[in-house]
Amino acid sequence: MARSSRSQKALQDTFLRAHLAIRSFEGRSTIYSWLTRIAMNSALMILRKRRTRQEVLFDSRPDDMGETVYLEIRDRALDPEANYELCQRRVLISRAIRRLNPHLREPLRMRMAQDTSLKEIGRVLNISEGAVKARLHRARRRLSIAFQAM
Repeated sequence: MARSSRSQKALQDTFLRAHLAIRSFEGRSTIYSWLTRIAMNSALMILRKRRTRQEVLFDSRPDDMGETVYLEIRDRALDPEANYELCQRRVLISRAIRRLNPHLREPLRMRMAQDTSLKEIGRVLNISEGAVKARLHRARRRLSIAFQAM
């Protein structure tokens, strides 16, 4: 799985978990630290699912020509400003999802939370597969419009 795909998976998982658990937020910490904890746990769960582990040598060693090769390790973490912006975006997404009409929110939640098939969503909600597609499209469009306005 590519890095961006894992990042997207962690981001989607974070938004979904935050949306599903927002009522359990007790206010003992800031919403930002609560969301950050959810994001960290989501990312860690994805990393734990990976079977292989990459190893990096920290000591220098000579290459075939006798020259010392140094490994440069870049910090890929977000800078504090980008991290803050990401947290703000999570809050806005959570709010936007909560503001959706329940008939649009529920198929979106089912699709995002459990990766439920369109057929299964239709069966659970007692609507056609076409209606599920239409509701998901409308929900995504309304979320997109909400973010363009911000």
